[in-house]
Amino acid sequence: MRLNMPPEPPKAGARALPTWLKVLMSLFAVVNLLAVLFANEPDWSSREREQWATKIAPVPLYRARQAEWMVRYYSYFSGLDNYWTLFSVLPRFNHWYWIKAHYADGSEQVLPLPMQSQRTFWQKYLFDFRTAKYYLNIYRSQEARQQYLRQLCQDYPRSAHGSTVVSITMDLYHRNILDRETALSRGTTMEPQSHHQPYGQVSCVASR
Repeated sequence: MRLNMPPEPPKAGARALPTWLKVLMSLFAVVNLLAVLFANEPDWSSREREQWATKIAPVPLYRARQAEWMVRYYSYFSGLDNYWTLFSVLPRFNHWYWIKAHYADGSEQVLPLPMQSQRTFWQKYLFDFRTAKYYLNIYRSQEARQQYLRQLCQDYPRSAHGSTVVSITMDLYHRNILDRETALSRGTTMEPQSHHQPYGQVSCVASR
């Protein structure tokens, strides 16, 4: 004989989430996934999307562009716009910056910044990774590089002799990585020579 047992009372703290909170959490997850997808969109997909966009009417296309811009803007400020390189074709070069300050007396100085000056063990291996990450983020953005150089005008306003800073310049250096066959024949993975180009300059007089 089976007895009809009363249902167990709900446990404390086991209340269901409200509907509005579930919807908000779902939207948050979708926006973050879109941000990561946009940041890592392959070139062929971008080209196909641009060709497909030419067939859309101007008003819907504008709305779609606006939504895409908002997602990309969100991904930038949330730090989700990193490029994933796992299982991808890696760049065939190493690059670095060389940043100098130019002063009113005609002298110039390589600024004592991470990755281009003498650093302690703790600075190099525990803290300088943040600078490397920041440099990677401004690699594709001229506006971000200009803002960074303007900030350096404020950080290094005078030389060791008291001369006022006039401008800050940034040069981009790179060395190509050799293909496997060439590297094996030469016994090295890098080209012996480095290449450089001007990559940014600001007037510190205008920044004051």
